[in-house]
Amino acid sequence: MMGLSQPGVAIVTGANRGIGRAIATRLASAGSRVVLTARDAVFLKEVAEAIRGAGGAAIEVAGDLRNPDFPARIVDAVLQSYGRIDILVNNAGATKRGRFLALTRKIGKTSSVPGCESSP
Repeated sequence: MMGLSQPGVAIVTGANRGIGRAIATRLASAGSRVVLTARDAVFLKEVAEAIRGAGGAAIEVAGDLRNPDFPARIVDAVLQSYGRIDILVNNAGATKRGRFLALTRKIGKTSSVPGCESSP
């Protein structure tokens, strides 16, 4: 098991702000090379520049994890840049937006992985 005392290559989803940004920054400060993912390329670039400015290694891959092709793009970028993946921090989240009382109970299919669909 790899911990912070053993730096590696880490993918951090939702890394553009909040908890994801803090996790990515902490991993980088402990010596891990981080791959930052989120939908907002501008914020991702800011995080990557901050990490690199502090002496860390970071690349950013902007995109939406709700797109079934995006995880493969992340893996390709990681393997091309660093040759391996040691750590995955699955921090990204997507929620329905709107007034709470107007939301319906219908969830529908939220995963492209067989057997991992949500139920109504």
